[in-house]
Amino acid sequence: MKKTLTIIALALSATAFGQMENGGMETWRTYSAGTASSLTSPTGWNAGDSIVFAMGPILCATCTFQQQTFKNDTPHSGTWAAKLMSRDMGGSLGVAEAQLANCQINVSLSTFTETLSGGAPTTSQVDSVTVWIKYVPQGGDSGKVNVTAVLMGASADGTDSIVGHGQDVTVAMGDNYVLATPTYTKHTYVITYGPSTAIPDHIQVDFHTSFMGLLNDNTTMYVDDVAMYPHVGTKVQLMHSNGVVCYPNPVGNTLHIQTADHENTVAELYNILGQRVATQPLNDYITEMNISGLSVGVYYLQLLGANNEVSYNTQIVKQ
Repeated sequence: MKKTLTIIALALSATAFGQMENGGMETWRTYSAGTASSLTSPTGWNAGDSIVFAMGPILCATCTFQQQTFKNDTPHSGTWAAKLMSRDMGGSLGVAEAQLANCQINVSLSTFTETLSGGAPTTSQVDSVTVWIKYVPQGGDSGKVNVTAVLMGASADGTDSIVGHGQDVTVAMGDNYVLATPTYTKHTYVITYGPSTAIPDHIQVDFHTSFMGLLNDNTTMYVDDVAMYPHVGTKVQLMHSNGVVCYPNPVGNTLHIQTADHENTVAELYNILGQRVATQPLNDYITEMNISGLSVGVYYLQLLGANNEVSYNTQIVKQ
């Protein structure tokens, strides 16, 4: 029988337009996990501390495990924010990133792989999720935020089926990485659905203090005022940033990429496994990219300029 450790979240609900229960991090709970008896997390949210203290001793008997999630009194608004810290556990584990999610965090005890389940309930498409983040990295750390629309338990193996991904439209780096911001900055994650008519039943929001293989002690992320915005009208079908316009989206067989800076630029399309599935040099102000041979689903488009530098990226849904 497969063994799985599950961290259970309290039920969440979208109580009003633009409102996620306890998105303001104003109420907190104290709980026990493994050898720790006074861990804290925002009510309705789950912290990776539970995994660290419950599974850590199985992996490393000589490590010194430390709390990573704290109530913080320097919020964006209100009284409290969540403070997440990467911490050095010593021994063979070294530095562990901090994690905070509005859903269950499940870790297999046999493979040590992680899945998420549940989240904030919804009965309609959610257009976007916004959050205010202050990020103070050490070394070359980058944070990461995952926003996902799911159908709970709908996959063949009983896990959640992903029907939409949120893309941060407020930063140029893409892939939802969080870079150093000494003051609170608003991030907006626009959700693209595949298929475009999919209706999720939960929205998952998952924060990580470190995410590029660079783990540094004391990297800190402050999180506050998480909100989600249900779909109330017709979605704009153009995805544009940095002077680039990609349309239509969702797309059938031909994706149009419009940019004035097309010289020495190549468009690359990747599937959700990170595999490159299409390449197209940009040859004019508007370039047509034939994707008729690709399967229906979610893809990630990036434009590479001189020296293979990423100048633009976005999420594309193939119908």
